[in-house]
Amino acid sequence: MGPLRTGLDGGEGSSQQQLADALGIHRKVMVGLLDDLEQRGLVQRRRHPADRRAHAIYLTDVARELLPRARRVADQHEDEVLAALDASERVALIAVLQRIADNTGNSPGVHPGLQSASRSATAGASAGE
Repeated sequence: MGPLRTGLDGGEGSSQQQLADALGIHRKVMVGLLDDLEQRGLVQRRRHPADRRAHAIYLTDVARELLPRARRVADQHEDEVLAALDASERVALIAVLQRIADNTGNSPGVHPGLQSASRSATAGASAGE
């Protein structure tokens, strides 16, 4: 469950600001990102039902079709990048990156794939591995 899952497809109809907050990015960056996604036909901006000043963001059917493949590619890339690390090293990396994010004011969050690595390392350590 990466940022898109926690952002767009997990929060259909969220405002641009809500998505920026969920993804931990500046609102101006979010606007540019959404402009690009909209140009590619992957999202639609509609008036927010509760706030006329805001836009609600919705995935298009094209985006919904692409998401499973995008997740597979992202997971594959993550596995390749982290291949040299065992589960306990991945947990340590996550902890260090989280401390850096906390120190720089970025939103906390952990990719579920790395959460499972964390659980595996914790289980292995408690089993005496």
